[in-house]
Amino acid sequence: MRFHQILCPIDFSPSSRRALRTAARLAKRDHAGLVILHVGYAGDPGLGDYQFSTEILANVVTDERRHLDDALIEMKQLGVDHVSAELLRGHPWPQISERLDGDPTLDLVVIGARGRTGASRFLFGSVAEKVIRHAPCPVLVTGEGIEALPFRRILCPVDFSAGSQHALDLIPKAIDPSSEVTLLHVLDAPPSYAKEPSLRTFEDDLDREAASQLTKAADALRPNVTASVGTRVVVGHPSEEILRVLEASPPFDLVIMGSHGRTGLKRVLLGSVAERIAHHAPCPVLIARPADPEPRTS
Repeated sequence: MRFHQILCPIDFSPSSRRALRTAARLAKRDHAGLVILHVGYAGDPGLGDYQFSTEILANVVTDERRHLDDALIEMKQLGVDHVSAELLRGHPWPQISERLDGDPTLDLVVIGARGRTGASRFLFGSVAEKVIRHAPCPVLVTGEGIEALPFRRILCPVDFSAGSQHALDLIPKAIDPSSEVTLLHVLDAPPSYAKEPSLRTFEDDLDREAASQLTKAADALRPNVTASVGTRVVVGHPSEEILRVLEASPPFDLVIMGSHGRTGLKRVLLGSVAERIAHHAPCPVLIARPADPEPRTS
């Protein structure tokens, strides 16, 4: 299993250029098509944005097309055979959403976690988060200072929910043949568990149950990959523990996680946690989506 058609929204910032290089590596690896999308935004008078003159806007469009042409040349030089570029105008998120809705062949979005600031901001914060939350396909988020590297060491946080099962299902499609995969479960136990002997016993039982379920998940995954698969259980706050594991040496090259998970005691991947990891991880984060997502709202 591989990706077939990749969409990479860019705003020509360093972050989006890194995302584009990552998209190029995946497109070359999978012999996939790559669509480079730039959404030109000239402001909204209803929001009090500054309005540019017709002459200035014409120059902006010319500059955007030149940057897209340069991106096409770079992709060809990197060995991407099937690549195209599109220039749209309007608010970035609705345009990206409409583009995704209009082409069911797109099966991966690659986007930078940070973009331009000021009047020409495109992918900073809220836009990337909306793509993470609502895209109908997996979203690969690349952060600050992250270059396109082979994905050899992969971390997959698992909470045994449908969301984390989507991440497990995505692993064979995303990893390289010689990869090492670690399935991680974070046992989200209240601090009082460390003080009460009876509660510590309960935590031990949960730990054993989590380890057993992780082993089953690893056993189910191994026939579908050539990678080695290991498991790990830790105790603490989900996002903090995931980031702590990512800071360990040797470093991980990729995180694969679901966009939603359990609530309550065993919450690991619920919305904001996945978004926090996507924005703060020292490596790219691949957010899995269900095969048939619910209708999106902007």
